[in-house]
Amino acid sequence: MQQKTGLFVRQYGAGMLNTVSTRGTSAGHHAVFWNGLPLNSPSLGQIDFSLLPLAGFDAAHVFMGSAGANFGTDAIGGSTHLETKADFTPGHQVQLENGFGSFGLWNSSLRYRFAAGGYAQSTTFYRQFTRNDFPFRNLARRETPVERMPHGRVEQLGLVHQSSYNLSERDQLSVALWWNSADREIQPVIGSNTRDMQEDNSLRVVVDYFRFAAAGTLNLKAGIVHDENIFNASRNRTRQHLAAGEWDWKGNEWLAAKSGLRYTRAIGLLSTYEAEEDRLELYQSFNVTPTPRLGFSINLRQFWFDGEAAPFTPSLGWNWQLWQGESQKLRLVGTAARSFKVPTLNDRFWEPGGNRDLLPEESWSLEAGFEHRLERKRWRVEQRLTAYAMWVDNWIVWLPTGNFWSPSNIREVHNQGLEYQGELQLQLTERQSLGLRATYNHTVATNVGAVRENDRTVGNQLPYTPFDKWNAQLTYRIGPLEVGVNQQYVGDRFISLDNVTRVAAYRLTDFHAAYDWRWKGLSGQVQGRVLNAFDTEYQVLRLRAMPGRNYTIHFTVNL
Repeated sequence: MQQKTGLFVRQYGAGMLNTVSTRGTSAGHHAVFWNGLPLNSPSLGQIDFSLLPLAGFDAAHVFMGSAGANFGTDAIGGSTHLETKADFTPGHQVQLENGFGSFGLWNSSLRYRFAAGGYAQSTTFYRQFTRNDFPFRNLARRETPVERMPHGRVEQLGLVHQSSYNLSERDQLSVALWWNSADREIQPVIGSNTRDMQEDNSLRVVVDYFRFAAAGTLNLKAGIVHDENIFNASRNRTRQHLAAGEWDWKGNEWLAAKSGLRYTRAIGLLSTYEAEEDRLELYQSFNVTPTPRLGFSINLRQFWFDGEAAPFTPSLGWNWQLWQGESQKLRLVGTAARSFKVPTLNDRFWEPGGNRDLLPEESWSLEAGFEHRLERKRWRVEQRLTAYAMWVDNWIVWLPTGNFWSPSNIREVHNQGLEYQGELQLQLTERQSLGLRATYNHTVATNVGAVRENDRTVGNQLPYTPFDKWNAQLTYRIGPLEVGVNQQYVGDRFISLDNVTRVAAYRLTDFHAAYDWRWKGLSGQVQGRVLNAFDTEYQVLRLRAMPGRNYTIHFTVNL
């Protein structure tokens, strides 16, 4: 995800907790969905990306920028959407995948697809395992000796299933299930000998009914999300029960619209409290194209939680096809949006310290940029540049209050920056091609509100938010063989709001080679990777050791 998007992934170690920062916002300001089902924990307000193995999904889409009017709470910085899709191509399909690598890495998955008539199903079983016993330099000991990570084993098992039925020419029913279980030895910080253990179990089920008509499409959705986290002896559980309806309709050639209603029951069964919360959302969107080159999108959403209204959330987007020729297109785009995040169950009910009077966090954002595409006979260029500004108010901060910590709506943050994405595809000969993909992000996320009197952090960069981050990938393909190199740079990050201590910038280089093969009725791919090829010593978060040079080999067989 870091290679193809502007996300900055905050890694607490190899295979450990992974959270994302989008445009300088916090991990809780990025919403995650699976088949339209919200996955962010109602107690923590975020999700661990290391528990989202891509083996079970057909597509993953990342959207940058405020989208509260489109997707609801948490989407202040951006959102990720995971999908499993029905494939009604008749017949059987089997795909086997196995991957092996350094430090005991062994990943495997098995996918079976079947379709006949109006029925299609897909089932994927996956397992991921690593000992994580990589060498690292122990900075806490005299002469900083090289040692092996003694406590970092990770095992994850999961099952993703989807069945879809075409009940008639206009009616379709789809049921999807995702079970995941992870058992982890929590990697200690450098200099510590902790032996923490963590187990994460989750069950997600979503049922969709579609009615296709000439006037539009009706989607009725019901789903459950059950999550369990056991940290050492502390057990915490959350549940979300969802019911939603959406009508996607088209008024005429220049007007399309979407009307929706979503109800969620959030339940927290935590080690220090039990709480329930009702959430209701009404939303309406319009896509207006008054001319073939000019378009507008208007999105409106109202959200209630436990009878309290969150800020009314509108957004306005526009796009103007400034130039459109036979081989070149230039489009100007922009968005003005309001977003919000309701307080988590922990923020409101944690004992001791929860604050039931918290207000929702809210933001206003503006962004503008261009999209450019140029295509010739043998080459193609696509690029996008976006400038943005965001103001976040009522940011919730936990502060010490006597003998315990308690959250308050204190912080005000101003984020601004630039994002660039570019891709070049060059067809050298009939069998040879060259590809270049690059992303660049410049982020200034500034604290503009004083947390205390004489607060010296006003004007400082938010913790673990690099000013600069870029990624470049070069690939060369000849027939069935592809080779490539990827380089990633992450700038300095301050570890706290006082901006005194920082984690050093790092640059990582990866190499890969892949060969697509066919033999009789079989097909597949063999892929090898050298990760951190120059054995760079680095930390994403302070005192969290990361692996040096390591190797993986991956086999795929399609039956």
